[in-house]
Amino acid sequence: MKLLIHLTLTGILLIFSGCFSNKKDNPDPAFYYWKTAFNFSEEDVKFCNENNIKELYVRFFDLEYNWEHTSLIPVARLQNKTPFPNHFSVVPVIYIDNESLLQVNKNKIEDVARKTWAKINRMHHRYAKTPLREIQFDCDWNESTKELFFYFLKVFRKYSGTTLISSTIRLYQYKYHEKAGVPPVDKGVLMYYNMSDIRDESIDNYIFDHKEGSKYLESADHYPLMLDVALPIYKQGVEYNAHGEIVRLIQHEKMQEMISTGEAQPLDDNRYSVDRSDYYSGFSFFGDAYVEHIIRYEEVSKNDLINAADELALHFPGARVLFFDLQQTYYKNYPKHFFHELKDRF
Repeated sequence: MKLLIHLTLTGILLIFSGCFSNKKDNPDPAFYYWKTAFNFSEEDVKFCNENNIKELYVRFFDLEYNWEHTSLIPVARLQNKTPFPNHFSVVPVIYIDNESLLQVNKNKIEDVARKTWAKINRMHHRYAKTPLREIQFDCDWNESTKELFFYFLKVFRKYSGTTLISSTIRLYQYKYHEKAGVPPVDKGVLMYYNMSDIRDESIDNYIFDHKEGSKYLESADHYPLMLDVALPIYKQGVEYNAHGEIVRLIQHEKMQEMISTGEAQPLDDNRYSVDRSDYYSGFSFFGDAYVEHIIRYEEVSKNDLINAADELALHFPGARVLFFDLQQTYYKNYPKHFFHELKDRF
C-alpha cells in the first residue's frame, strides 16, 4: 500500500512538474535588426549568447513605388559590413510602403512578386549561412490597400513554395480584423507598440502605452491566425513646433548629444525645449526670429515590458517574443538575461 501511495504521489509530482516545465518550453526570443548596414559587433554576439538569441529578423530592403518604372521597386537595400554569424538563422523582412500600394496597378504584381522572391534569394544565399526557412512582410495596410497587399502575398507564395511566410500585424489590424482583413500568411507578429497618434503632442509616449494597448487586447475577437508578439526597446525624440505640429523624429544617439550639450533643455520627466529659427519651422519671416520647439523623449522601461508581457501571456500563452530592435544603445539599458527571462513569462 505504501509503495502504491508513493508511486501515485510520484506520478502526480511528475505531472505537475511537466506542466510547470512546459511553461518554459516556449521558443527562444528573437530580435529585429533594422539598420540599413549590417554591422554585428563582439558586444552584439556576447549579448545574443547570454540571452540565447539564435534568430534575427533582418530588414533586407523596402518596396516603394517608382514613377519611372510605374511599379514597386526595391530601395534602401541592406549593406553588409560584417557577415551574418554562422549559427544565426536569418529571416528576411521586406517593408512595403502602404502609400505606394495606392499607386501600383494590379497587373504589375506578378512581376513584382517574382523579382522580390529572386532578390531575397540572392541576398540570403550571399550573406546567410543557414537555410531560408521564413520570409516576413511588414506593411501598414488598410481597407484601401488590403486587396492588393493580400494579392501580392498570394502570388508571392507561388514562387516561395514551402518557405514559411509571416506578416506583421498592427494593433488596429488585430482589433478590427473584420474590416482590415487577415493576410494570407502562415503566421503573424503582433506589434505591441506605436499605440497612439504620434501627431498628438499631448500624449506621454507614442512608442509604448500599455494602458492604451490593453484596450485592443480586451475588446478584440479571436484572431484567425497564429500570432507571435513583438515588444519595443528602442528610444526616440519627437519634435513639435510652436503650433504643436510634428517636425521630425530624432534618433536616440542624437537626442543624447542634444541633452549633453545643453541644446535640449529639460522641462519635465520626458520633455525638452529647444530654440529653432523660423526658417527651420518652414516660416518665412526675417530669419532672425526664434521659436521654442518641444521634444518628447520616449523610451520603454523594464517594468513596462514586464507588465505588458504578463498581460499578453494571458492572450497568447506560449507565444514567441521578438524585440525591436537589436542595438547596443538600446539593450544595454536592461539587466543581463532580461530578455530571456521575459519570454519565460509566456
